[in-house]
Amino acid sequence: MTVNGKDYTASVNADGSWSVGVPAQDVAAFPEGQLAMTAQATDGSGNPVSHLHNVVVDLASVAISIDTIAGDNVLRRSRERSGFSADRFNPERGSRSGCDR
Repeated sequence: MTVNGKDYTASVNADGSWSVGVPAQDVAAFPEGQLAMTAQATDGSGNPVSHLHNVVVDLASVAISIDTIAGDNVLRRSRERSGFSADRFNPERGSRSGCDR
């Protein structure tokens, strides 16, 4: 398999499925935008076969913010016993879950 111009060796299972490992440092070097991934193999008759698949690498930063904690941004000893949790945002659903104390 060739990804971003670098060759990797895949493991092929008896059922024909395969997998390839790409080290984290190589993934970190992927450029933003379209990235070509090409798998090369040999069929049962010895003929070379290949398949090109393009993926999009999106390096846009994810915005993270922390809302007011415990209603006033003050952590008091009294909350040590009752506890609290901050709101959390689910970007996939575009919704917020509640705050518990």
